[in-house]
Amino acid sequence: YCDAIDGAGLTMCVQLNIHGLKVVGNEIDVNTENTGQKSYESIYSLLDSLSPAYVQKFGEKLAVKLANLQQ
Repeated sequence: YCDAIDGAGLTMCVQLNIHGLKVVGNEIDVNTENTGQKSYESIYSLLDSLSPAYVQKFGEKLAVKLANLQQ
């Protein structure tokens, strides 16, 4: 298990196993293991699905890098 906190304060307890990554709690070190949760192949796909703050920040950084390439 590991804990993740996104830039907006969304807290997740994440389980990593052979099926991938799965959110098992909404607090640090708290495993409520909801078996209905989806498994994700990567931390990026998990954050892309669950964290609007991650998606926004990723888009902003990508736009800056693309703008720098045009100069």
